[in-house]
Amino acid sequence: MTTRLWVASLATAALLVTGCGASEDGAAPEPSPEASAPASSAPASPTPTATSPEASPESAAPEQSAPEPAKAVITIKDFKYDGPGSVAPGTEVVVRNEDDAAHTGTAEGNGGFDVTIDPGGTAMFTAPSEPGEFPYVCSFHANMSGTLVVE
Repeated sequence: MTTRLWVASLATAALLVTGCGASEDGAAPEPSPEASAPASSAPASPTPTATSPEASPESAAPEQSAPEPAKAVITIKDFKYDGPGSVAPGTEVVVRNEDDAAHTGTAEGNGGFDVTIDPGGTAMFTAPSEPGEFPYVCSFHANMSGTLVVE
């Protein structure tokens, strides 16, 4: 008897909270098929997507393109170049200027690169495609020099 009274109280409370909805005879409305159906027809377990770890390699793989060239960094600090020991042909070289003065990285001879780097700025150039040693200087400061080794 107590259970039936409790269930009836819950039904009455639900009607009051939801703003009535009862028919004129006081009976609770029949639930519609849409109300009893699940909110979505999606399966209960998640399906893999292109960004999920379970996704197949084919769906997650980006389009095949030429590999991005490696990058090397030459840092200018205290009016000195500090660069990599060597780079591969065609490597993108980033030059960072940590000084308060502008500098250049200007190849002497056939190196083919010449960049100006503002104070606190960066510049980029592509290393020569042929192996060799390519000396470079700062055209603003005669005491600054370095060598880019391409191998």
